[in-house]
Amino acid sequence: MNNNCDLKTEFALRTAVETLETVKRQKARFFIPNIEAADNFLTGFCLGMIAVGIPITFESWHVALGCRGWRWTSVGVIPSMKAAGLTDEQITNELIDSLTDTIREEMRKMKRAVLEK
Repeated sequence: MNNNCDLKTEFALRTAVETLETVKRQKARFFIPNIEAADNFLTGFCLGMIAVGIPITFESWHVALGCRGWRWTSVGVIPSMKAAGLTDEQITNELIDSLTDTIREEMRKMKRAVLEK
């Protein structure tokens, strides 16, 4: 990747983090505040990033959730969060935070790659 592409990707990742921070503070502006709507919104957000070439994958998001102690199954991660006693609000925040962490980790990878050049 050239420097111009690196800068564009870094800007896109930073913008994605800022957007998710806004979403977390103002959920009702983006979706009906329930778990299913939050999950659908965040899945679409992730797909949008993938569609425009931002280096994020569902696998990396699933790994981030696993690192946070959540079990991913064929029906998603929400059942393990419910089983742990999290409220809908806590689950929504955990989903947002885990995707935000995934994006931040990608930013760290990019910076390490630049330093190694």
